[in-house]
Amino acid sequence: MPSTSTRSVSRPPSKHGGTLEHFAGDGIMVFFNDPVIQVDHAARAVRMAMAIRERFVGLADEWRRRGHVLRSGSGSPPATPRWAGSGSRAATTTAASGNAIILAPRLSSDAAARQILVAQRTFAAIEGLIDAEPAGERQVKGLSRPVTTYSVEVGARDRSVETAAS
Repeated sequence: MPSTSTRSVSRPPSKHGGTLEHFAGDGIMVFFNDPVIQVDHAARAVRMAMAIRERFVGLADEWRRRGHVLRSGSGSPPATPRWAGSGSRAATTTAASGNAIILAPRLSSDAAARQILVAQRTFAAIEGLIDAEPAGERQVKGLSRPVTTYSVEVGARDRSVETAAS
């Protein structure tokens, strides 16, 4: 069963233009906007989270029948990739740093089952494209100010997909 859930979350990142950086416990870290610049990286990240959420519906039912609780919650703050040399000019690695790395797991753990929480800057980037509702301010450990959040609920419309189809 664990390999089934691992496969369920490892496919959507590449489909949406993300790079699966690593699995961390029960979470994943995915980079967008790297190595190729993506002007719509925030929308891609939220769409990926929506796809993972939908994949988890069937998995959660199967795990529940086996006596386990499986839930998905996502946090999507904006992040800027940071480049770090790894010994030569040709070999570089990408590492994210800063508040986004603090914020992502906090939003994810604050999210209710099947909820996707996004920070203010992510909301600003997806506003008008993907439906999101205000979810209030949250005091996040590691940050000095409260974070304004928005929730992408189940059934949220993705107008960018609708526009592309017409």
